[in-house]
Amino acid sequence: MMFNLALASGNQVISWMDLFQQKIHGWWVGGMKMLPNLLLAIVFWILFFLFAKLLRKLVFRIANHFSKSKAIGGLFSEVVNVIIIGIGLYIGLNILKLDKIAISMLAGAGIVGLTLAFAFQDLTSNFISGVYIDFNKPFDIGDIIQSGNIMGEVEEIGLRSTSIRTSDGLMLLVPNKTIFQNTITNFSRTQQRQVTVDFLVSIQDSMEDIEKMVVDAIKDIKDLHTGRKIECYYTDFNQQQLKVSVLFWINTFRQSDTMAAKHAAILAILKAFKDDDLQRLK
Repeated sequence: MMFNLALASGNQVISWMDLFQQKIHGWWVGGMKMLPNLLLAIVFWILFFLFAKLLRKLVFRIANHFSKSKAIGGLFSEVVNVIIIGIGLYIGLNILKLDKIAISMLAGAGIVGLTLAFAFQDLTSNFISGVYIDFNKPFDIGDIIQSGNIMGEVEEIGLRSTSIRTSDGLMLLVPNKTIFQNTITNFSRTQQRQVTVDFLVSIQDSMEDIEKMVVDAIKDIKDLHTGRKIECYYTDFNQQQLKVSVLFWINTFRQSDTMAAKHAAILAILKAFKDDDLQRLK
């Protein structure tokens, strides 16, 4: 009885050894048959990798030439590099007769891509907006812009956000999606700004004298655009007063210069009215 059990156990060990040897032999035979395809796939992958590297540099130069941005150039070159390497990997797996694995990898990559797109849709929106801003260039670094309630000088344009320095010195990192969805006013693209000054005068004063006095008062302020007429309008009134709006242009686009011109115009108009009152008293 014990002899029979030992014999059966020995036969089982032998059968397992035979099975293992058969598997190893089958793998060896299969590997030798696949060796030419494997060598061909390896050579193909090396050539494709070198081609992808060369094409990445070429795409970076072209994109950087058109966009003038290293970030955009790097982005497009990396996208092209990944696509070329993916195509090379897919063709190499087909050479090895592993097309099912290649199809499974493509399907998995598509599912992962859709999942990431939904998970990071805000980041994707900012990214696409950044690419649009960089290519269309509605503003450049150093420009004074306004988008929505945000106004200031552009200090950096990134793929995700834009850095804007406000007039009071605050640094704002504004998502590109926010800028893209709002109307962009670029003050730096227009070298002239219009300034408006509103004030009240007595309804008994002579309208012609008021207009002449105002024009004479502000015609010598700094940065005044002499090619445009100083305009004076009566925009409202009541029983005692008239509302006057004075419009003039200055040769600058900076908000600080606009405020300085308005300040100078108000002082000049007040001085003109005081001088006129003194002359009447005399």
